Amino acid sequence: MNELRCAVVGCGIGGRKHIQAVLENPGCKLVAICDIQEEAFTRVEKAFPIQGVGRYTDYSKMLKDETPDILCIATLAPTHYSIALAGLKAKVKAILAEKPIRSEEHTSELQSH
Repeated sequence: MNELRCAVVGCGIGGRKHIQAVLENPGCKLVAICDIQEEAFTRVEKAFPIQGVGRYTDYSKMLKDETPDILCIATLAPTHYSIALAGLKAKVKAILAEKPIRSEEHTSELQSH
C-alpha cells in the first residue's frame, strides 16, 4: 500500500498534534511542515523525529514542491480560506482545517472546486 503524503501548515500547539498523528499513522508520511515563523521548526524538531521533512515559510511553495495528498491546516482561522483554496488548486486530495473555513460564501466557493 502506498503511503499518503501529508503536509501540515501551522506548527503551533494544534499543528504539532497533527504532526504527531501523521507520524504515528503507518499509512501516512509527513513530507512537509510550514509556518511563517522559522523558530517554530525548532520546537517541532525538539519534539519529533522529522529528518528529511521539508520546511517552508510559504505554503504556496510547499504545495508546489511537495505535492501532498493530505493538507492539514492548523493556522489562525482568517488564513484557512486562502490556504484551503491553494490546496484545492494544487489538487490536494483531502484538506483538514482546524476551524470553520470562513463564511457561507467562501464555503460554497470552495465546494465548487
